[in-house]
Amino acid sequence: MVVIIPPPVQSINAYSLSPLTAAMNGTIQHGFYDGTYARYGDPIVSFTVHDRPEFHGISHYELRITLDSEGSLDPFLIIDDRTPELDAVWYVQSTEFDQTLPVEPGQVVEYPHENFTLWQAHMQVADVPISAVSWDNGCGDLAETVWSAYHPYDPHDPQDQIISMGINWTDPSTQSGFWGPANIKANLSELEWSAETRILQSWLPPPPVVARLNAAAAKQSGFFQKWTWQPRLAPAGAEVELGGYYDWTSPRWPTGYPDEARSTVERADVGASKLTPREKVERVNRPWQTGFSKSSLFSFQIEAPWKTCPTGEASYYSSKKE
Repeated sequence: MVVIIPPPVQSINAYSLSPLTAAMNGTIQHGFYDGTYARYGDPIVSFTVHDRPEFHGISHYELRITLDSEGSLDPFLIIDDRTPELDAVWYVQSTEFDQTLPVEPGQVVEYPHENFTLWQAHMQVADVPISAVSWDNGCGDLAETVWSAYHPYDPHDPQDQIISMGINWTDPSTQSGFWGPANIKANLSELEWSAETRILQSWLPPPPVVARLNAAAAKQSGFFQKWTWQPRLAPAGAEVELGGYYDWTSPRWPTGYPDEARSTVERADVGASKLTPREKVERVNRPWQTGFSKSSLFSFQIEAPWKTCPTGEASYYSSKKE
């Protein structure tokens, strides 16, 4: 049986600055589901939506200070009343980010009554996962992203011009550019091997041998047949780890959104992608670098499981009333 090896998991929190509505909750969940290719079920990051009444109506700066005082020092997301209309959330960096960022005079608007500059970007929801993982892996940072649209940077700017990569994440053609192979494990009976020079020369330097899922195993597990590098032929009875390339069209992977019937907050517009272009939002497109090959980006933490992963474990997402 082909098994997906779960990648390491990191997490990010999202906070609502007004009472969380179904439309607000649905927008972020739809966006993350599309932008992380969560349909494949092997996420490396989870996110949780928090609806805390004491945060309703406060400023982004005040929220950053409050979370710092609670020991939550990491970047986070902000959901507000405009999230459903603009399909956008705020990505807010850590306080430490400002303290370590080299800034030249004139690059940032400073406010004397604030102890630090709050770095934040008003971003298309579905772009957040790839952006966060890229920044975490040293591929650019939030300052470069926001400077591409706003210069000098003003932390009080409402950023009505939403920062967007301009990508339709529900288009299968985006997969090859942003989606690395999954780490999978298969039995020898599920594999094909080759040491043919014509095939090995696709790598530099050429590997000793390559392997791929056979046609039956690939179809059953929802992957393409694609040769992957191997250090040696595996001995009899061994299980082999290799890269698995997802087949977008396989019936193994669900095409719709999660069933939230049992979620703590009902979601509106189930089945409608939030990634269709909106004329009212002025998009800022910029080149993007991806210096990593992790198999999946984000998952959701929920109150109720919506599907069973190929590993037999459930993925979750949650919206918390606190």
